[in-house]
Amino acid sequence: MREDLVARFLPTMQPPENLYSRDLVSVARFVKALTDLGTPTAAVEVAVAELRARPDAAFHVALGSGSRWPSGACLATGRSRTWKAVGAATAAVLIVGGVLAVTLPNNEEGQAASAPTSPPSTKTIPAEPVSSAASDQAGARPAQAFAAAKPDPICVQWQRASAGFDGRQRAWAKTDHGVPAARWTPKQRSITMAVVPVMREEAAELRRLSDKATDPLLVNLLRAQSKYVDNYAAKLSTFQPADQAHWTAATAMDGAVKAVCATPR
Repeated sequence: MREDLVARFLPTMQPPENLYSRDLVSVARFVKALTDLGTPTAAVEVAVAELRARPDAAFHVALGSGSRWPSGACLATGRSRTWKAVGAATAAVLIVGGVLAVTLPNNEEGQAASAPTSPPSTKTIPAEPVSSAASDQAGARPAQAFAAAKPDPICVQWQRASAGFDGRQRAWAKTDHGVPAARWTPKQRSITMAVVPVMREEAAELRRLSDKATDPLLVNLLRAQSKYVDNYAAKLSTFQPADQAHWTAATAMDGAVKAVCATPR
């Protein structure tokens, strides 16, 4: 952790027994993950404010508490590192969505949204308020960073479809994704190539759901997930371990969609 980030987001006083609380450690890890991804400082501030205000919300997914498959699917240490990467990527997705929601103009009404986003009051971890770049105008609607007032109607359809595809990909999820295609056993090749049409079907379903979604954030997340799933499926026949980054990104989008659907504001 860089010293400037420690000074910015953690309390200056010495904690009891030289140990920070679990909450502060979570904040520290969260900030480090975002900065390692190159997230702008303003976006980090918005993220920290949301994390403190809504500790039970989407950031639990971002910090790695959720996974697409049961823990039994994580068979090796390398897989554990993959899920940590998923958590960081999910956080980045949520932050990008939040920053866009706060700063982009309202195209339908031709007015700029301007709602300063201030962090909640806290005794030990002060955070700077982050305001929209748009000027204040009469009649402007306040922007909501992460979720609509109630779940998008497509959330139920997405949850049902996601569970179905998870089940059909379960055997493949248990294979070793650190082995390149040239070294696959006949069994791993058979399992992997059998999942390609399933992923193609999943990508098409995600595109269909994105066309029906009414929440702009969900639209973008579903389209992005569809693209990453499609790209990954195209690479499986000549798979290299570096290609796993596409699936990591797709899984991060999946976690972000789940968070948005489960956590209306």
